[in-house]
Amino acid sequence: TQRRWSPPSPGHFAASIVVHILVVLFMVIWFTPILGLFVSSLRPQSAMAVSGWWTFFVDPLLTGYNFQQAIRYVGVLDSAATSLAIAIPATVMTTLLSAIGAYALTRMDMKGRTILSLALVVMLVIPPQVTIVPLLRLFVIFGLNGKVPAVWIYQVGFTVPFGIFLIRGFIASIPEELFESAVLDGATVQQIFRLIVLPLCAPILASLAILQFLWSWNDLLI
Repeated sequence: TQRRWSPPSPGHFAASIVVHILVVLFMVIWFTPILGLFVSSLRPQSAMAVSGWWTFFVDPLLTGYNFQQAIRYVGVLDSAATSLAIAIPATVMTTLLSAIGAYALTRMDMKGRTILSLALVVMLVIPPQVTIVPLLRLFVIFGLNGKVPAVWIYQVGFTVPFGIFLIRGFIASIPEELFESAVLDGATVQQIFRLIVLPLCAPILASLAILQFLWSWNDLLI
């Protein structure tokens, strides 16, 4: 039997309107400071000293002088290139290693798997800041201090435990019958991981990649 379509009730329609209004309101609140920063970066310094950024809508006086100064004297482009050289490889390595580790701890039988899983959870509660000095001394010994690979090691090492913990739960939710069918068809462990697990885990891998990129990009302390 087919269910006959019925229009939404007035109460449901009103609730939907309220939800949409709240979402738009939160978006405006979140976007306003970003808009203010962007408009201020395009205003002359003399105008910023005497009025707020919102006066742009009344007196739209814009200039590119601030960006010229930042590029010519501050070296913003070099800083952005360094940030990209750190954030992109760290994101790729974190996502790949987390996926491999989560798959191994979920689907492969190995000795000490439970102990290793508990160790990864324990590593989540270690503040990265307390390891800065010991790791810096270690990097000095190996000649890595002040170099980009040292930052890769630091950021990837402290994010992989979280990535494995996040992806492992997702892989565990994949039906067992899917893996059994792949084994019956003659698929190897690598093929199952590459052709089944990775495509199904694409949403959680994308989420981890976005988080790691933001953490790496904003990690000015390290």
